[in-house]
Parts: sequence; C-alpha cells; structure tokens
Amino acid sequence: MAVDIQKEVVRIINQEGLFLYGILTKPCQENNQNRLVISCQSGIVAKGEIGDHLRWVADRLAEQGITVLRFDQHGTGDSQGECEQDIPVRLFFQRVQDGCFVNDTLSVIDWVIKRFVDYDIFLLGECGGCISALAAGAERLKNIQGYILIAAPVLRFSITNNSKFQIGVLDARNTSKQYHRKFFQLSSWFRFLSGKSDMKLIFGSIFVQLNFLVRKSCSIIFPHPTSIPENPAFNMLFWKSFKIIAEAKKNICFLLPQLDNETFEFNLEFKQKILDKHKKLFPTCKVILLPDTDHSIMFPQSRGLVVSSILGSINKV
Repeated sequence: MAVDIQKEVVRIINQEGLFLYGILTKPCQENNQNRLVISCQSGIVAKGEIGDHLRWVADRLAEQGITVLRFDQHGTGDSQGECEQDIPVRLFFQRVQDGCFVNDTLSVIDWVIKRFVDYDIFLLGECGGCISALAAGAERLKNIQGYILIAAPVLRFSITNNSKFQIGVLDARNTSKQYHRKFFQLSSWFRFLSGKSDMKLIFGSIFVQLNFLVRKSCSIIFPHPTSIPENPAFNMLFWKSFKIIAEAKKNICFLLPQLDNETFEFNLEFKQKILDKHKKLFPTCKVILLPDTDHSIMFPQSRGLVVSSILGSINKV
C-alpha cells in the first residue's frame, strides 16, 4: 500500500546572495517523525537531471515519516551562479573536495533550523557531498544529530594530466587480472607487440600497483604510531572535520559501495590505518559495506540496502 508523500520546491539564499533551489519531500502529517535529512550531492549532478539525484532515497524516507531536502549548489542545476565554462571534471571535483560548496550547505542548514523548529537534522553526503556535509556539520555541531556518508573520498583527486595517476588501485588490479588471463593467447601477444593494446592502461596499472606495494611495505616496516593520516594525498579537510564531529560523539555512518575505487582507498588509508587501530577514539563511527553495489547505486537490491542502512543510522539517535 502506497504512503502519501508531498513535494515542495523551495528557494534558499546562500551567503553570496544567490538563490539555491531545492525539493522538499515530506511525509503526511500523521506519519511525520520530526526528522529531516539534508542531502548533499557531489556537485557534478543535480537534483533534477538524469537519475534525479537520490530521489528514490527521499521518497522512501518520506514514506517512513522523514522529511528530505535535496538542493542544487550554486552554479549547478536550477540554482543561480555560474561554473567556469569547459572546466575539466577532475579540477571541478578537486574544488568540491576542497570545500567550494561548504558555504551553500551552511546556508541550507541555517534555513532548515529556522523553518523546522524542534526537528532532528541529519546530513546525507554522497561522494564529494560527503566533504560538504562533514565540513559544514563541523561548523554547526550542535544542530546536527548524525551523518550518513556514501562513497566518501578520503584522498584528494589528482589533477595531473599523467594518465598513470588517473587509475585507481582497484581498476589497476582488474586490468592486471584481465591481461593475466590473456597471457597465453597468441592473438593478445600480437595485439601487444603491434601496439594495438592500450599501453597507457597497461603500464599505468603496473605503476599504480607497484606504488601501492611500496607504500604497503613501508607501512609494515615502519608502522604509523599516531591517529593522523600518513598518506600525503589524504584530504585534510575531511580529516579535520571528521575529527571535530567524532570528538563530539556524533554518530557517523559510512556506507561503502563494494564496486567502487573510493571504497578501496577508504579501507586502506582510513579504516585500516586509523579507525581499526584507534577504535576507542571513534566509538560513534560505523562502517557498512554495501555488497555488489556500484558508485552510482543503480541496482534495485543495492538501493534497498542503502535505505535500510540510512534508516538504521537515523533510528539509532
């Protein structure tokens, strides 16, 4: 039996005086739990584009009595402002990781606080939106009850044009497995020797894996004694914000899609080296692996697991 939900287009003024447009998905009054989730997207997609950013999450949460606000940051979707024309995606995403949408998120939080008095507020981040959620939440610590972060990137995106740096460790491993299977195929050797194979991908994958093995060996021989990230590429805005929120004993739930490079990096650089080794410092932090789930969460079974995990995290507060 379908549960009635309502949708409302809202307009919020950010700190630069630009209008940010969003969609409120609300439960019917008799089902309202006085809980609200602000969805922070990566900035590369918008709330109304193909896929309608996390609309399925908003609808299902509203059916459970939880209000959800999805909004477009400045320069994206329906919101005012302009992004640079023809800006490379990697450079744009690095700016997201550096916090270019944090002020927008703060403006949205302040708007919600004024309009939804006595509501418990949660921040839901997805990919680069996790940085916006953490950094803004660290500045509105008393107003946010909990955080749900999907596919959180812990390493800063490289903007180098050298292709070997653009290959994730997980992709490099998969590439090596594919070419290992072709090792005894004469046709594959012919393609390789004739230069028809993707040489940049092959040698880039070799470089990435060698680099990984060197760093892994060094971490074993010279173990990192503190709870500070050791990788120079670690996003320190992520770390600084996370530490503030964790020390305040706020609930933080990380949802990690299994079929995602960010998950591999998260496990290697953050979970194994920091969270697992210093569990007493982060008692309110939880990590949930989403089996057979891709970065965009396209599969129906994955979406059901994501919604149940979000509900579990919210109901824990």
